[in-house]
Amino acid sequence: MNSKNFARETAVKLPLIELSEGDFFPGIQEFEGMHLITKKGFRASRVNIWGIMQGKKITQEGTMLELNDLTSKIDVLIPDELNFDENFNEGESLQIIGKIRQGNKNYVLAESVTKISFEEELLKRVDNIYSLKHLMKFNAEQKKEEGIVIERRRI
Repeated sequence: MNSKNFARETAVKLPLIELSEGDFFPGIQEFEGMHLITKKGFRASRVNIWGIMQGKKITQEGTMLELNDLTSKIDVLIPDELNFDENFNEGESLQIIGKIRQGNKNYVLAESVTKISFEEELLKRVDNIYSLKHLMKFNAEQKKEEGIVIERRRI
């Protein structure tokens, strides 16, 4: 058996705004799978996201959820074979691990769906703030290396 077939990419934690505004690449070569490049230049193909469920509809492929993490919204497709618990309600917080895909817009194909508590949601909100700050710093350093001057403004 080839262990390469069983390797999974790390599920990256990103705010939804990075996913919804990123550029999707379908993957041209065998070793380069589908992935997304965020506006800040970060590459991800598997994600670990959270959001408040704002809608749910049944499609031919499975159940489609709309998640909002207060930075943006994104659709999440839960395939029928995942045996999604229909008891999740609008307004509840969910953690999703899945792969980034593109239809009419970017969406996440879920591998796992977990309900999270209010306390966990608060921690994830703080994590989003930290991630956005870190991504801004990463982007600034990257542009500095490229010789692009960035003007910082205090609000």
